[in-house]
Amino acid sequence: YRWSSGEALDKIPLPANVDIGDAVKAMKALYSLLRQLEFALRQAKSPLLDSVTRAVILMERDVIKRTY
Repeated sequence: YRWSSGEALDKIPLPANVDIGDAVKAMKALYSLLRQLEFALRQAKSPLLDSVTRAVILMERDVIKRTY
């Protein structure tokens, strides 16, 4: 939530025993899952597409972004 609200990664408190690299990896995995869900919802013409697309857009910044 904090990341998608625009908060800097170094300002987001991490759980104990979680390295910054692990946090980035988890966020990238979530971003990838949202992109796959976005694709499936677009194919299904689901009303959830707008919400998931917005989540993808909000996550796309700094180290979390599309790579082609």
